[in-house]
Amino acid sequence: MTGWLFGPRCAVLAPLGEILVRAYSLAILPYLIFEVIGVFGGLRRESLLLLVRNGGLAILCMMLIGAASVVLLPLMLPPLLSSPLFDPALLESLPAPSLLDTFLPSNIFAALAAGNVPAVIIFSTLIGIILQSMKNRQPILDLVSPLRRLFTEILGIVAKKIAPFGVFAFTATAIGSSGGGDLQRLLGLAAMMFTAFVVVGLVILPGVILSLTRYTPGQIWRVVRDPLVLVLTTGNILLALPVFLESLKKVLIEEDGEESGGKGDFAAIEAVAPICLTMLGIGRIVVLVFIPFAAWFHDSPMSTAQILDLLPAAVASSAAGNQTAILQALPRAGLPANLISIYLVNTQWIFRFSDPLSLLGMTVIAFVLYGSMTGRLRFHPMRAVAFLLVAAGVSTALGLFFYSALATTLTGSSHSRELILSRRSLLDLPAPTLLSASAVSPPSIVTLKAIKARGVLRAGVRPDTAPWVYRNAENELVGFDIDLLKAYAASLGVSLEIVEGDDSTLLTWLIEARIDCAAGGIHGTGIPSGGTPQTITYAQATLAVVVSDGMLREFQKSLDPREPATLRIAYRGPWIISSELKRGIDLRLGAGSNERKISFNRIVENSEFLDRPGTKFSALLNSAEAGAAFAVLNPQTTMLPIFGKDLSSDVVLLFSTQDRDLLEYTTDWIHEGDNLDLLEQLRNHWILFKPVPEA
Repeated sequence: MTGWLFGPRCAVLAPLGEILVRAYSLAILPYLIFEVIGVFGGLRRESLLLLVRNGGLAILCMMLIGAASVVLLPLMLPPLLSSPLFDPALLESLPAPSLLDTFLPSNIFAALAAGNVPAVIIFSTLIGIILQSMKNRQPILDLVSPLRRLFTEILGIVAKKIAPFGVFAFTATAIGSSGGGDLQRLLGLAAMMFTAFVVVGLVILPGVILSLTRYTPGQIWRVVRDPLVLVLTTGNILLALPVFLESLKKVLIEEDGEESGGKGDFAAIEAVAPICLTMLGIGRIVVLVFIPFAAWFHDSPMSTAQILDLLPAAVASSAAGNQTAILQALPRAGLPANLISIYLVNTQWIFRFSDPLSLLGMTVIAFVLYGSMTGRLRFHPMRAVAFLLVAAGVSTALGLFFYSALATTLTGSSHSRELILSRRSLLDLPAPTLLSASAVSPPSIVTLKAIKARGVLRAGVRPDTAPWVYRNAENELVGFDIDLLKAYAASLGVSLEIVEGDDSTLLTWLIEARIDCAAGGIHGTGIPSGGTPQTITYAQATLAVVVSDGMLREFQKSLDPREPATLRIAYRGPWIISSELKRGIDLRLGAGSNERKISFNRIVENSEFLDRPGTKFSALLNSAEAGAAFAVLNPQTTMLPIFGKDLSSDVVLLFSTQDRDLLEYTTDWIHEGDNLDLLEQLRNHWILFKPVPEA
């Protein structure tokens, strides 16, 4: 309610959410160390060997089923006809994680400082196993036990005292900064979790028990009935643990005791149950589907290969909790870390799906483990085939249903596009006078003194260059450069006239002194110094390319320098390309090696690229800032920051004069402290599209 009522103003609550994340992060690793050491150190040797020998394969199978769900469930998400707004994180080049460094660091204290959860888990497990083998281990266990209780209590305090405020802050800020399209996309997460619960929980997991053992559906139901109801109503799987063990003991020992001949060792199940229900539960792994969902939500969908690349480390990290795993995975996937807020806001209903899955997964492990000890294992191939067919049919039906429903629901919804087109001027200054090309001023002297005497600053702009210059939904000419020109004219004490024109027309008007200056996301890379026009730099842009969605896969394949390819790069305007920039692009794209050719082709209007993006041009060279906006406004395209931060260009104002007074005044004006703040405000407003601050 607060988010809906106060909207973007809820951003002031964001620090409360950050406090929750930091408090949780401070306590979780110590808790994990003592919990894992205590659990493994307290096992009897026979139980440990039994667990490793008979339960290891069952646990691995549950993890593989969960991992397969994470890979397959995103297939039900329809493609979004929108692209992400510019985010500096898109330019970050993250190194590929080293599995050796992840799981076996050279320094455990460095791993703790870096939040390397997999390394902490492995280290603690090894310590616990070594402790288990010691003859006189009880004094150490007595020391570990109160520490386990201490950090459990700390996490409890975080959950009870801090979490309500943190979740409130996350909820308010998430809803306050979300449009209807964002809230509709959350249905995708609900659809995937529901499908996982039905297919995995109600079909596959019972099918594993009935296909591998001689237990009956009735016995399975009597074990899961009471704890399942408890988990669904409370959302806390630990509360259901005693009930689950009691139900399991009743079925496996009391009902099955005579036939098993007392061969089963229920202590092994009692030891593994807490671990599988908390750290290694299949539900925890299935929740990792949030990572590809977050990428889809952020308009940066992950490929199956990308999901598979992230999955091993994420699965290992999930032993410490899904929040930890997701916090680590989001930056590795090139996604903003603040997407964790979507997970935190929705944890209560997510747990209603994931915790029952973990309970059902532990049921499978218990039945298979106990059955292996009592001779109750028996493979039923016909049952296995039948359950596989049912699972395939149910998953296909649900997948097609939700795919169609989501596609229909999300049709026409693009929060990013709406945000760009609804943007208005940040500055409370008089609107400029717009002239047609036929009404452009006659030639006139361009000096600082002449402009002030005339009382008018004549500016030409390149249209259709969002976020620098473009027309919003109300057909107003807006953008970074329009606001910059308004502030500049105000500093001169004159009014502002603006006329639109393409690059060649603007250059002609500058040379003929029909306009004083030109703007519109103009790159000064290829402009020779010392002549007309003169350039004044006011921003830096990072170069990227825009690619047609229909050619995206082919273009990405062509980026492999080992592949022979001919890349036709289009660029708009005469000034973005220079010989030095061409060499930089050639070097990064591997021109001249293995029959790779790169050509650069100038276009006058963006429509030339949009009309024939695949047949004529491979990509459109643009800045990442403008390319992101271009892709949002033209949903059939995608911006790819293939150069990272390596290639940049000056964004400049062009002047038709060499008047030293005017050029020095403009340079000094741009670099004044107040105007540097103005440039930062314009960047936040027009490039990052941050919420408009309240007056």
